[in-house]
Amino acid sequence: MSLDKKPVDGSTIQALGEALAAWLSRFHEWSRDVSKPNLLDVVRLNTDSLGKDLSANKLRSVERQCKDEKVVRYASQILNPTPHSQDCLGSPSQSVTEPPKCYLSVVDWETCSFADFTRDIANMIADLYIKYHCSGNDQILTLLEAFVAHYPVASQDSVYRIVGQVGENFFHWRIYVPENHTQTHVDEVLNLGVELIIMGMEKDRQRIGKTFLNCLFI
Repeated sequence: MSLDKKPVDGSTIQALGEALAAWLSRFHEWSRDVSKPNLLDVVRLNTDSLGKDLSANKLRSVERQCKDEKVVRYASQILNPTPHSQDCLGSPSQSVTEPPKCYLSVVDWETCSFADFTRDIANMIADLYIKYHCSGNDQILTLLEAFVAHYPVASQDSVYRIVGQVGENFFHWRIYVPENHTQTHVDEVLNLGVELIIMGMEKDRQRIGKTFLNCLFI
């Protein structure tokens, strides 16, 4: 999903965020449906087969870039593969006389997580935030906030888990950053990643409320 090619109106950005949240939420509901055993098997198989490799890569990324004991201990947990915004193809209406229409196609859905759905949410948030941080494009932040606002997070425990997982994904920044990123962008993302992991582990709502993830509590 690219927002840097040409301007997109605000209502279309909002609609894309809402559609993305609705799609992911429905997918998670489908994957809970025991009447679809084939779907369950596909999601579980991909999570199990891809998860080990990605877990090892993420763990190495954290160990290489961070010496904080709390963060390294957190990173030793099992990690799963997750979708991100590059797997989403948006096609907004080109009409100037009709209300904006939004068409969203999602590819590579097979890499969604099985059981721990917060990882899918956290990966999408991390992807969008890093693109916003590196580009300064406020439309990306609008898309992120619309996505968060329309995905029903079940509990505060899930919110804290998402916060930590977003921070964890920041250490895997190479898969998210745009081509025009700078080392300063990377350093800032890594520092924020450390803070978010600790905030999530300690369930520090007050500190989280001062970050861009305050929208998770609204």
